[in-house]
Amino acid sequence: MNRKQHFRTHVQGESLENQINLLYDKITEILLLPIVIFVATIFICMIYIGVLKVELLTVVFLLILLVVFSIRAFFKIKKLHRQIWHYRKGLDGERYVGSMLEKFSSNKTFIFHDIVCEKQNNGKIVKFNIDHVVISTKGIFTIDSKNWSLPDREYNQADFVFKDGELFDSTGVLQKDLMDKIDSQGKWLEDKIHEWINQRIPVYRVGIMIGAYVKNVNKDFSKFWIVNDSAFAGLFDREKEKMPMQDVLRISDSIRRFVEKPIK
Repeated sequence: MNRKQHFRTHVQGESLENQINLLYDKITEILLLPIVIFVATIFICMIYIGVLKVELLTVVFLLILLVVFSIRAFFKIKKLHRQIWHYRKGLDGERYVGSMLEKFSSNKTFIFHDIVCEKQNNGKIVKFNIDHVVISTKGIFTIDSKNWSLPDREYNQADFVFKDGELFDSTGVLQKDLMDKIDSQGKWLEDKIHEWINQRIPVYRVGIMIGAYVKNVNKDFSKFWIVNDSAFAGLFDREKEKMPMQDVLRISDSIRRFVEKPIK
């Protein structure tokens, strides 16, 4: 008799945590060959010293291999550790924003984390994830959290400036890739909701820049909310209810069934 299967949704930063574990697996693989060569070199050196006759050339060859692959492993591991550091910083950011969002959770507001998505791009399937999704009577929000290391700036100088639908950093560099990412997340969810309930409902595209000073020149929050963590909380509190509870329940149920995974 089959036992009942139970399901759960993702937790904050689950995809990033999986990526970090994969990188640690790669580090183990990289270290494996130098370790094998090191053990073989020690073994042959012991033989060369007195147990069996072994050519000196064999020992030298193994020592050269050990040095070459050890240097190669060092630089590869250094690069992977840098990636792990960035992933961990992103993971901390997602968990921080996730815990903040959970405070809004109620019978009118449903919070989902780490939504793994797929879309077609030039005939290929591309996977991406949405850090957080909020389904509420106040609206629907896709949220991308950014825990960047912010450079030093002058007093009262913005870390980011949002103007006319474009985002610039403190040096004036256009952050087009980030805005495209935030926009595509919102569009993906809009398309999915239309597929699920046959209604076209607008989705707020949110970018939470943790700890940053974000200047919204036009004071425009009609489509994009590019804000820091404290500003999002204030905006969400002040937002008026606009969605019928029936739609909130239908959409939250649909997204729950989309993201749920078996409990092992």
